[in-house]
Amino acid sequence: MPQVLTLDKKFIFAALASALAVSLIYGLPHFLIKNQLAGQGKIYSPITVFSDGDEAQIYAPFIKEAEEGKIFLGDPALKEHDKNFSLMPLSGPLFLGLSARLVGMGNIWILSDFLFPALIFLIFFILIYEIVGMAHISLVLAGIFIFAREVASLIPFSTFQQFKSFAVYFKPYLSGAVENRLPFDRLLAPEWTFIPLGIFFISWFISLKKRTVFSSVVTGIFSGFLFYSYPYDWMSVFLILGANLIFLFLSRDYRGAKLALITIISGFIVSLPYWIYFLEISRLPQYKELINRTGLEVGRTFRFFLTPHYVLWLGSSLWLFVKNKKNPMALGASAIFVASFVAMNMLMVIGYVPQPDHFFRYPLAFGLFFAYVILVKELLSRYYSFFTPYKRYFLTIAVVALIMVFTRGVQLQKAYADQNSWRYALEKPISESFLWLNEKTKEDSIVLSPSVVTNTHLLIFTKAKVFVPPTGVVTTASE
Repeated sequence: MPQVLTLDKKFIFAALASALAVSLIYGLPHFLIKNQLAGQGKIYSPITVFSDGDEAQIYAPFIKEAEEGKIFLGDPALKEHDKNFSLMPLSGPLFLGLSARLVGMGNIWILSDFLFPALIFLIFFILIYEIVGMAHISLVLAGIFIFAREVASLIPFSTFQQFKSFAVYFKPYLSGAVENRLPFDRLLAPEWTFIPLGIFFISWFISLKKRTVFSSVVTGIFSGFLFYSYPYDWMSVFLILGANLIFLFLSRDYRGAKLALITIISGFIVSLPYWIYFLEISRLPQYKELINRTGLEVGRTFRFFLTPHYVLWLGSSLWLFVKNKKNPMALGASAIFVASFVAMNMLMVIGYVPQPDHFFRYPLAFGLFFAYVILVKELLSRYYSFFTPYKRYFLTIAVVALIMVFTRGVQLQKAYADQNSWRYALEKPISESFLWLNEKTKEDSIVLSPSVVTNTHLLIFTKAKVFVPPTGVVTTASE
């Protein structure tokens, strides 16, 4: 039974109340910006090319396709390529697009900001509670994470920029112009992608404790689903599962190794349609061109600038393995540390990786947080008498950190709304032209425009296709 099911009712209420607070903070800009624009006689749109380029030019067109009832999401921009397979993972666009059929395209962006961060907070709370078994600590750490996503991956600050990025999370006041939102204020990654990733970790932690074939198969199913969610997630997770298998084997826990292998095999079986789909994409004559558009980094290079990270990761992994090899959770943390090292140097193995910083910013930021919590728990357990006098100070520091990130989060959302409302404005004549197109033209009609802005908005607000895609990432056409 998951530990969270044994929680006292007051802590369940506290977790739900905290999730509600997270929801309101993340959704706050929608209220503020809409009111500002209404006073200016402008129409509010939660997604425009100026609000977030990736959301508008890449994510929204695929979601729009699903909203229109298309299950096969090919090229959403060019009609002559709409039967081609796309590089875009499809689970997020399909889920959000089908939901948009019920509530509308714009409303799905608003609802996601209210619902997804709160759900991620609850998932993270459950995961921390599975590790430490203390609800108050779990609430504090989940609160820090939801407003400071990358704190774990930034430690131990291999560069000064990483230290600055870490410190700014805990700066309780704003001292300049605000152009960025909170870390979970963006579809699809990370708002959508962290939900299946979090569900995988919940299942994995439970399977590490229960050690049954059923729990291992379920964990494998969730790991396999990540292939359809976000490529950096499934790559990171299978590195973690592979490292965990090796550690279990080295510790002579052959039953645990067998269960870990069952998890990997189950995940691979679930991923088989993905590989068939990927094979079809790779057969396109312009496949290499499409891959290059994703921000490909090429060359077999070692990331020496992260050496302090490697020392901490590999040292922690070794200590956990040597001192706690009979503890499945400790071996799991060891696997996360080693997988992080491998993920950041995958170039050495395969020679190319699209935007490798995404490992650092997303799945590793998630997994390393748990690994550090497990590491600290094992250190406190082993050296209890040494750390006992300082327990109160540790908790005080964590609570102060939570207050600081919370304070910054509220200020950031208000300042962002005040300074960036123009990004979400649609002029009435433009909005009316989109309505006219929807009424007077057939679905998938091709509209010619030389404007990147217009082409982006046509794919969001109308059923038309465009003659010139707003970005090469959204189309499968060759140059």
